[in-house]
Order: sequence, then C-alpha cells, then structure tokens
Amino acid sequence: MLARRLGAPQRPGIARPLRTTVRGRSVPFDGGVMRRVLLALLLCFACASCGRKGTQTSAPVARAPEATPYEFLDTVLKSLARAQTGIKMVEDASTQSDLVDLMTANQNASIALRMAENELRPFAASQDSTRRDAVEAILNGYEMIGNSLDLQLRGYEKIDSARTADALLGMRKMVSDGRVAYQQGSAVLIDAAGLALGSAIVPSPGDSSQHIALNLSASEKAQLLAATDSLFGADVQTVGDASGPLAAAMVMRKWLDQEWRLAR
Repeated sequence: MLARRLGAPQRPGIARPLRTTVRGRSVPFDGGVMRRVLLALLLCFACASCGRKGTQTSAPVARAPEATPYEFLDTVLKSLARAQTGIKMVEDASTQSDLVDLMTANQNASIALRMAENELRPFAASQDSTRRDAVEAILNGYEMIGNSLDLQLRGYEKIDSARTADALLGMRKMVSDGRVAYQQGSAVLIDAAGLALGSAIVPSPGDSSQHIALNLSASEKAQLLAATDSLFGADVQTVGDASGPLAAAMVMRKWLDQEWRLAR
C-alpha cells in the first residue's frame, strides 16, 4: 500500500502508475522525491518543536510579588464583608412568605459567596504557610456555608413543587443538615480569622526577649480598624451572638484593637 501511494511501479493489470503535472505536461509521479520532501518536512517540524521546548524551559517563570501583611488582611476583611452581604440578604428575606423572594435572596447570597471566594483565592499560592492555611480555612468555611444555602434552596424548591403532604417528607432532615452546615462553616471562619491575623505576627524587631509584634505600621493598623467599621457597620463592635463572616470579622477587629508592638 505504501509503495502504491508513493508511486512505485506496479504490475500490469493491477494499478496504473500515479502521474502528476509539471509545467502543463503529464509525467510519472516520482515517489523518491516525495519521500525526500516528507523527510525534510519531518526534520523541520522536529527542529521547530525542539526549539520551542528549549525556549519554554529556559525562560524562568516570574513569581508574582508577595502581598504585604496589610494588603492581605485588607483583602480578608473585604472578602468577609462581601460574604456577609449575601448572608444579610437571606436574613432580611426570612420574614417574607413569598417563595420567589426567598429563592432570589438565596441565589444572590450564593453569588456573593462565590465572589468572596474569588477575592481570596489568589492568596492560596502564597509563600507564607500561615497565610495559605488561613486562606484554605476561610474557603472551607465558605464552602460549608454554601452547602447550607444549597440545602435551603432545595427545601424551597421542594415546597414549591409539593402537591401533597407526603411530598414534604424529609424536610426536617434537610433543614437540620442546612443549619449544621452553617454552624460548622461559622466556626471554621472564626478560627480562620485568627490564622489570618497570625500570619502578620513576627518577632519584635531589636528585641531579644522573644516578644512578638504585628508586621504593620501604626497607620496601617488604624486603616484596617477603620475599614472593618466601614465594611460591617456598628454590628462589628456589638457584643452579641454573631455568626458567619460577621463573627470572623469581630474576632479580627478585637485582636487588631489590642496594644501591639508594631514592626513597621
């Protein structure tokens, strides 16, 4: 078959030799020429591939500059605030009886939660292990709260489609699972808030007594406190039974507002 395709002579009566046109004249097809052309093309392709591979391996990948402690903590607070906005939508809609309003608030909260995740996700590749652990914990907390929202939405959809009382069997279990997922997510976020702040703790400069300090300047610390109050409002300073992202922000604010040695 290969000889037939390359134009090698065939026995009479089986196949006629392939022909081609050169300068308007029909001439026998030269398989040897074709083989040489194919070989040259393969060599060119191989060389080009090697060249590209060499270029890719020789060019070092530039690592993105590491964010400062202030930039990281500021992003954490903004992410928590965005997530809290979604939770607030659900809380405000809970007094409504219209399923459309309840389902709309639920889905808007899920979107806000995903946006909060995306704000933090770049820090998952940080060179600082404590920072990476904090981000992983916050994202896990968001995922648990997101699972709670999914269960809530499924409950609404079940109520909407129910035509008999039997169709609502299992609702208690669904509500219980959703509540547990939210409570667990809240607890994880509170622990993660401590980790996030811990990533900014360093040995106190010029101190041989093993004291620690926040790797912030006085103005940066003041800006973070002001940002927390602006993002969360008066609720963040209220002593009460908070949960979710708001509770995590309260922990961060409480620890930020302590008398710290500052490393900058």
